[in-house]
Amino acid sequence: MIKGIQISNFQSHQETELEFSPGVNIVIGQSDSGKTAVLRALQWTVNNRPLGDAFRSHWGGDTVVTLETSDCRVDRFKGKHDHYLLEFPDQNITALEFKAFGTEPPEEIVQALGLSDINIQNQHDNAFLISNNPGEVARHFNKVANIDKIDSSLKAVESWVRKLRQDVQATEEEITRHEKHLEGFDYLDKMEADVEALEVLEGEKEKLGSGIGRLSNLLTEIAQVEENIQQTSSLFPAEERVNKILELYQSKAEKVRQYEDLKDLATEVYETQNQINGYQKLLEDEKPVKSVLDLYNKIKKLKQKADTLDSLNKQIWKTQNNIADKREQLTELEKSWHENMPTICPLCGK
Repeated sequence: MIKGIQISNFQSHQETELEFSPGVNIVIGQSDSGKTAVLRALQWTVNNRPLGDAFRSHWGGDTVVTLETSDCRVDRFKGKHDHYLLEFPDQNITALEFKAFGTEPPEEIVQALGLSDINIQNQHDNAFLISNNPGEVARHFNKVANIDKIDSSLKAVESWVRKLRQDVQATEEEITRHEKHLEGFDYLDKMEADVEALEVLEGEKEKLGSGIGRLSNLLTEIAQVEENIQQTSSLFPAEERVNKILELYQSKAEKVRQYEDLKDLATEVYETQNQINGYQKLLEDEKPVKSVLDLYNKIKKLKQKADTLDSLNKQIWKTQNNIADKREQLTELEKSWHENMPTICPLCGK
């Protein structure tokens, strides 16, 4: 049951709120006072009609229609965004938002309101069902009871059945036509057996061809080997002389290797003799070098003693300067003592 409606910026309604009582409610007013606009706002919320923007007020702002029922609250917005808000005040559920696009309202809104165009009668409609013929009355009640959907579903099913029967009949005719066409191909069974036999023979032929090819290659290789044997048979008498030449060559190679080894050994002996001569010369120079080293060590020790004496002289000079400074300070202190000390001691009185 609709409890109330709030309309903002819809045709002549800038801000309008109507509360409905249980039962029949009548909206009265002068012409062009906005009675029909209330029905249009209701239709716009329930059925998304009218379409477009012609119903929006000229002074601007979002157009909003709020419809409250005993179960829910639906807000219809149109402005920068075109959408619905669905709330259930008695349930702790966050408001649901639905975009408004197309020509039909969202299915969730339709189910929540439970209203359609058969629940709303416009101002200039004929008296409800009184002026309708029996067929129209029957169609109306069929629509209320959703029997029209059953009828449309049955019609759709009957259409599908007819189409399936037609397809089955066409398929059966196609099968009959193909069966008659196949009667002219009875010889194919025998031909299939002959083809299979030919395939077997073809396989054997390929095997034989492969064997013949391998035999042909083998004969070619045998002929090549025989030709090589004939070409090399003339070399057999010279084998003994070739073997002697090879032995002489190996002996020569061994002599060359020994010669190279002796040459390397002689080079090592020569280098070793040069090193020995160098060491002997160093041994001859050892005594003068030792004397120089002894002198160097003595000079080093004398230099250390000279550095020590120089350090002691510096300390003595510094000490003498300190003694002279102390003596001057002592003279100054004694002079200051005699100047400041009275003839009679202030402590002992003497």
